[in-house]
This record gives sequence, C-alpha cells and structure tokens, in this order.
Amino acid sequence: MTELLDVVTRTYEYQRAQTRPFFSGTMSGLETAQLALDGKLPTPPIVATLGISLVEVAEGRAAFEGSPAEWQNNQLGTLQGGWLSRAA
Repeated sequence: MTELLDVVTRTYEYQRAQTRPFFSGTMSGLETAQLALDGKLPTPPIVATLGISLVEVAEGRAAFEGSPAEWQNNQLGTLQGGWLSRAA
C-alpha cells in the first residue's frame, strides 16, 4: 500500500456572470459559442475546473485544447476517463 506523504491544495479563478445574458435563448449554439470564443461572454467555470479552452467553432464542430493536471489522475496515476469525455 502506498503511504500518503503530503496534501496538495489547488486554487483557480473563473469569471462569474452577474446576470443572465439578455440574448439567452435568442441565438444559435454556434453564435453563442462564437461569442464565447471572441471573449464577449464570461468563461464557464467548468473551463477553469478542467483546464480546457475553446479554440475553434464552426457549423457542427467545436474544438477544445487542454492539458490534464496531476490532480485529475485516478488512484492508479492515470488520467480519469471523465476528463476527456467531459469535453465530448
């Protein structure tokens, strides 16, 4: 059995929207994603949590980039399957 040696603390920042955008529900998903990509909408907190970024949007396509962090590993030291599937 592996001995636990230390405790690691992690913090991160994210943008919190003060109100729901006035156009919510009036735009397509593509239009909304493009606004997010252009920095005209606050970044959703899940982006900071997972360490991913939206890098491209097009009809029927959204591309993300990210690098998994050590804290996202499972007890075997490999990446949790949920990290990758969350972006899908």
